[in-house]
Order: sequence, then C-alpha cells, then structure tokens
Amino acid sequence: MLSVGIDIGSYAVKISAVEFTKKGLFLTHFFEKVFVNPNILDRELEIIEYLRTELTIFDPIQTRFTLGLNQELVSVRTKSFPFKDRIKILKSLPFELEEDLPFNSDETLFDGRIIQFDSVQSEILACASPTENIKKSTQFMNDCNIQISLLTPEGLAFSNHFLSWNEPIPVSSTPLIQMDESEDEVSTRPLKLCQVILNIGHSHSTVLLLEDKKLTDVRTISWGAKAIAEALSKKYQIPITEAYKQLQTNSFILTTTEGATPDQIFYSSLISGVVSDLVKDLKFSVLEFQSLHHCQVTAVLISGGMSLMQNLGPYLTQGLEIPVNKYSVLSNYQNIYFEKTPHIDAVIGPSLGLAIEGLRKPRNPAVSLLRGEYSLKSHKLHSFLTKWSTTLKYAAFLFIAFFAYTQLRDTYSITMAEQSLEVMKDQAKTIARLKGSKANENNINKFIKEKKKTIKEIKTISGIATMNSASTILKKINDAIPSRQILPIEMSRVVISETNVLLEGYVAQPKDVTLLQNALKGLSINNKINSSQSRLPTISGRSAFKVEFEVDRNIQRVTK
Repeated sequence: MLSVGIDIGSYAVKISAVEFTKKGLFLTHFFEKVFVNPNILDRELEIIEYLRTELTIFDPIQTRFTLGLNQELVSVRTKSFPFKDRIKILKSLPFELEEDLPFNSDETLFDGRIIQFDSVQSEILACASPTENIKKSTQFMNDCNIQISLLTPEGLAFSNHFLSWNEPIPVSSTPLIQMDESEDEVSTRPLKLCQVILNIGHSHSTVLLLEDKKLTDVRTISWGAKAIAEALSKKYQIPITEAYKQLQTNSFILTTTEGATPDQIFYSSLISGVVSDLVKDLKFSVLEFQSLHHCQVTAVLISGGMSLMQNLGPYLTQGLEIPVNKYSVLSNYQNIYFEKTPHIDAVIGPSLGLAIEGLRKPRNPAVSLLRGEYSLKSHKLHSFLTKWSTTLKYAAFLFIAFFAYTQLRDTYSITMAEQSLEVMKDQAKTIARLKGSKANENNINKFIKEKKKTIKEIKTISGIATMNSASTILKKINDAIPSRQILPIEMSRVVISETNVLLEGYVAQPKDVTLLQNALKGLSINNKINSSQSRLPTISGRSAFKVEFEVDRNIQRVTK
C-alpha cells in the first residue's frame, strides 16, 4: 500500500509518498509547489490545478491520501481516563473537553492519540476542531478529485519522525499521574526530562513536547518566516517575492559584530529583531510545558525552511538558555528515492509525517478528524466510481437498451410465429389439400419432399432428352479417324459410358497409335487421350492399343 501525505501551507504545497514493505520504509516521491498568486482565491485555484496534475501518477484504489489540518485550527489537550478501551475513550472526549474548548462542542469533531497505558488507565492527547474546518478541507479535496483517507493535525503527524509509529501503544512501567492528585503530590515526583521540537513554517510554527519518544503536548506559535520577509520588504522597499528569495539565499544572524560591515550588522539586527518575537513565544511555551507536565526541557530541535538560516540555532540558544540544534528529518531514513538536499530535508517534515500517518496499524491507530458524516465510507468504491463513472453510465444505458430489445424481440417472435402458423395452415389447405389436424408440420414437410422429388425427376428427364446418343458419338469418332489407306485399324471393342469413351483394337504398327491419338484429340473435352496397355491377344504383324478419353454429350445436370 502506498501512502501520500499532502501538506497545504500558506506559502507552498508539499507532497510526500512512502511505501512500507517487509523490507522497510521507502520514501518514493517528494513534490513542492511554491505559490505564485498572492490572492487567496487565485491561490486555491492554483492548488487545485497542481494537485489534480501531480496526484494522477498514483492509483487512487491502491493509495491512501492523508491531508494535514493546520495546527492553528486544532485544540489539543492532554487527558487521562480510568479505562483503556479506545472506543470508550473517543465517546467520552466531548464531555471531558467541553469546558476546555473555545468553541461549541456540539459543532466539533474529536479524536486523539493514546500516548501510553498503565495497568488501569490511559493517557491521551485529545484533538478537537470545529466541524466547519473539516467541511472546508473535505470539500476542497473533492474539488481536487481526491478522496482523502485521513485528516490529521500537522503537529501530530510531524511527531511520527520521533515515535515508534509501527509499534503498539507503549505501556508505562510506573503509574500515570492520577486526575485527583494534588499539586504537592505531583511536585514530589521526579522531573521528567523532555525535548522540544520546533517546526518553523511560513505563517505559524508548531511546537511539540517529547518525553522518551512519546508525544506529550502540542502547541502553535503565531510566528513564521513571513514576518521576516515582510520586514525585509518594508525596510528595503522591495517586492515580497524578492524578500523571500533574499531570505532563502542570504539570511543570517551575526553572533559577533567583529569583522562585519555596517550593512551586514544592520541586516542581522533587522532579522534578529523579528526573530526575538519567536524567542519570546517559544520561551513562554517551554515554561508552560514545564509547568503543566512537571518536566524539564533539556534540548530544542528546529526544522522547517527557516532552520537553514545561518546562526539561527546559536541565537535561539542564547535567548532560551537551552541548547538549540537543527534537526535533520531525512537522517532517520535510508531508502530515499529522490534527491536529498538541505532544503528538502528542512521542509519535508510535515508532509512526510502525514504520509507515515497513513501507514499506521489498528494497534496504534492514526488520528483523523474525519468523523460522523465526514467519515470515510468506502475509499475503493468511491475511487472506482470516480474512475469508471462514464463507462458505467454507458454500460447501464446499453444494458437497458439490450433488455428492451430482448423483450420486444420476444414479443415480435411470438407474434410472427402465430402468424406463420396461420399462413401455413391456409397454404396447406389450399395447395396440399390438407385439412384439420392433417395440416401439421410433418405432413407439410412430407408433401414438400414429394414435390421436390418429382421436380428433380422432371429435370433429370429434361437433361437426358438433350443428350447426344452413343451412335452420334460413334459417328464423330468414325469421322475423326483417318481412312484405312492412311491408318489401317481394326476396332475390337468400343465402350461409351456417359462421357467416357474406351476404344480397343489393332493397328499395323506402334506409331499408328500416336496418329490415332492425335486424330481423336479434337473430340476430347480436355484435349487429352489416355493410352494404356491392352489385354487383347497378340497377333503377328499387328499392335494392340487401348485409348480412353472424355467427350461432351450435352447432358444437362440437375441442380438442387
């Protein structure tokens, strides 16, 4: 099964395709499309056209498509339940999250990822998003002619790079924090050591909290590379597209001003001034994580296009007072079948995580907000109907037409059979003088056979009447043979059978047989005279001969 992850951002669309076999995970495709149109409506049309074109290489029946839902549109909370049944947990989510949600729970769809179990309870990372967001996403993908299998928050999908996604849900060796535990009781527990993953996007950044390869929490920071590009565009009076190019090719923050030119110092100060907002928001998220989860953040890993900025890690390390390093997504994978560049390594994280989400098994299921009326009914059936809809319409029309034709033909056949029977009885009465029960098929066939036999006999007699008689043929032979002075001949036997003539006798010498054959060729219908060994008694001074040929007797052949 092939799994495709689709990450639609505000700056670009990224598509990753992976295949999981017994030999491992294979990264087969990666595509990226940077938007040209700044207008949102034009951008949507551009995305639809791009996805319709690029995704045609994948068989919709053999492929699972996973779409990423913007993490800003998803509310995430960590919850504990005193039971381990997943279905029961999902049914309980609307009641557990009702007071925590900033929107109406009646118009919200829920799902979640079970982080871990202990002996009696479970810890889950619950997700909720308004139904309107799911409706827009599914409608947009339908416009792209794509039936998505999963709609997963991008933050949870990104965590697949750090989790054992193909393994069962982990079971904790120590009891989980009880819901009724006091703050004093929690504070006595030892601090958990965690790390933060920061994926810097275009308009927002996603922050993940990981503890020992377990996703503990997810947050969103409303800061992205767009802020730096807008600052460069405004300060240097250049188009925003040019600012993005400048940001991708020549972006840096100076760790020291020694040896730097005034322009470099100014450029670095401009960027660091914007990045300082990221430092503030990230520091607040780290403090919130440490307070909520009784943990200590020991490291920060950064990803995304902005992670390629020179000296961004040291600058964040200085501001957070926590080691910050660039995270290489593709370093975790071996079977890569596309070009591996620093840019692709930096931006592939979300789409690749979404593709991996589509490979999850029921023992550790994928997170998807396609619930209720938006749940996947039958992906294969939908894909089949989409692909063969026109053919099926024609097939249905032809089936109906053929059914109608067979019905009409059956009706006409019965009618014609009845009419033929009436005509047959009338003709039998008129021609064959067959009345009543005698006017049946057997008697009529018998009458026809007798008439055919009579007609054949009449034709035979007519043909014989014009036939040349045997005496006529003898006269023609006699006229054709030279006089006795030229060809002394003594005829012993003459047989005329239909068109075949046999002559047998004696001539004076052997060469006279050739003379005889030449004389009779004119009577033969094929101009051939066949000579063979005669069985007549040998006479001294004479040569026996035997010749055969066919003549035209003008017999009229009888045809059926």
